[in-house]
Amino acid sequence: MLSVVEHEYEAGLSVSTANVAEYFKRAYELAKMSINMQASDDTLDNILFLGADAAVRIGIRPKELIDTMLKKGFSTAHHIEGSYLYDVARDFKAAAKEVELALRSKNFRLRNVRLLARIYLRDGRSDKALDALELLQESCLNRDTAE
Repeated sequence: MLSVVEHEYEAGLSVSTANVAEYFKRAYELAKMSINMQASDDTLDNILFLGADAAVRIGIRPKELIDTMLKKGFSTAHHIEGSYLYDVARDFKAAAKEVELALRSKNFRLRNVRLLARIYLRDGRSDKALDALELLQESCLNRDTAE
């Protein structure tokens, strides 16, 4: 199931805007079907994350996926909730709180720091954005900015 969800998600990232929602909706629906699937936590976390991220990209709050992720202790749930609050609901303060929770897990540090910095910048808190970026090592920042 992971490879099918990944395929739909990646297709959504690479197609023209006319078909994006189609692929992301399929990835989301497939992830919902996977909630009770017997799989390793890593596999299930990947499936649910991709499906939830796909839902957020088309403006849907994937509540059932987030709830499952939280029950299973997947820190990616906080990233997804923060992403939804930032991109769709435009609630920057609540989004920052969720991504700060995601950062506590130490997983996906780069992705979480980038989102947190964007949230702070959009909310007019450039000092907090700089503080967030300082959570990354200089070599990571330089590599990602092509320096």
